[in-house]
Amino acid sequence: MNNIFVELKHGTKEAHTVLEATYPFNTMMKSEIFDRQAYSKNITVLASFHHYVYELLKKFNGCVSFTQYMQAEDVVVAVDSDLHALLSNPQYCDFPAVIDVQEPEAMLAAAYVWMGSSMGARILYRWLNHAGFESLPMNYYETMIGLGKQWELFVRDGQVWADVHRVNPKKCITSANQLFEGLRLCAQSLTHQQRHPA
Repeated sequence: MNNIFVELKHGTKEAHTVLEATYPFNTMMKSEIFDRQAYSKNITVLASFHHYVYELLKKFNGCVSFTQYMQAEDVVVAVDSDLHALLSNPQYCDFPAVIDVQEPEAMLAAAYVWMGSSMGARILYRWLNHAGFESLPMNYYETMIGLGKQWELFVRDGQVWADVHRVNPKKCITSANQLFEGLRLCAQSLTHQQRHPA
């Protein structure tokens, strides 16, 4: 089988680009438009995603070796810690229920998006600390830096698992893109709430 992660990278490139251009993610690394409110919304969206996938992982029937690298409980605790430090009454956005994690393709896609979010953590963490935002809570990014160090091991075990389970790359890409779209819709819902308060 071809490298599933190379196919995932190419197959999700457009969805990833669209997400990065969506508020609040489009404020990161841009001091002139980034602020505490944008960061709070950024962490809210990420918390909603991680909680969604975390609940799916608990329902998955079977042992999957590569999920150990996701450190799911640690990530959820870290992102919740930041969210509560940022907001007195944090509210998660409803993450669209988009995938069936009982499908091996969806399981691998969820892990890919989760682990992929760790890849830029070190850069973002360094930027926050050097751009005058070091007072913001960063437990989430600190935790994700640790995950990023496990990326190669995750890819190795994930590829073996994909080969054994004959994962369909197209179905895996579809699930990953659905998760990226879920993140975008979640971010969009927060922006809508900001402009049109209930």
